[in-house]
Amino acid sequence: MSLSSASIRATLAVLALVTTAACGDDSSAASDSGAPSPDGSTGGCADGTTQACGCTDGSTGVSRCSSGAWSACMCDGTPLCDEGATQPCACGDGTTGTQTCSGGAWGICDGCDGGSTCTDFATGSSPFEGEAVYEACDSVPPTNCATGAYILFGEARDTCYCALRCSDFDPPKSLGEACDTGGQTTCTHIVNRDGTSSGDWCLTDSWIALDLDCSE
Repeated sequence: MSLSSASIRATLAVLALVTTAACGDDSSAASDSGAPSPDGSTGGCADGTTQACGCTDGSTGVSRCSSGAWSACMCDGTPLCDEGATQPCACGDGTTGTQTCSGGAWGICDGCDGGSTCTDFATGSSPFEGEAVYEACDSVPPTNCATGAYILFGEARDTCYCALRCSDFDPPKSLGEACDTGGQTTCTHIVNRDGTSSGDWCLTDSWIALDLDCSE
């Protein structure tokens, strides 16, 4: 015998009343869970407290309360920390860097270049020559640079400028010597971080300010 929709609704209503009477009001238990409530609030966990949580591999992780809400389950042994806190960390080269806490977990180890503030780069020489000096390259390798010499900036080495080496002059410029009559460029020794690009180049004042000597 099938039940009508009205009978089903009546049965559910009775069951709901029985459940409420037997178990009482469980709204406080729901709020203690830290789960979002219908109005979007978190229901309140105490900042800084932790609770066990299940990881996808079946192991047990830890979740931390921040701003009234539980963080994602941390399952890799990452230390819990206070938002914005910092701590020293070991770099691969044996130097010491700094980690910052974000989202209840320590971030990557920053400052692992030995504390150097130099700007990394790469140099190159193109077989093509044009008329550009200290201007953007038209391609990589460029065809518009006056002597074919150029410098690549950026982590992806995707910013290219035509440049001049001190040896491009006759006679060659010496270190510290102005490369032009106006004194806008100076013969400067440069070395990139991994030592693959180095030499004496005529740099503008703005490039000198970038500190292209990473040997220090």
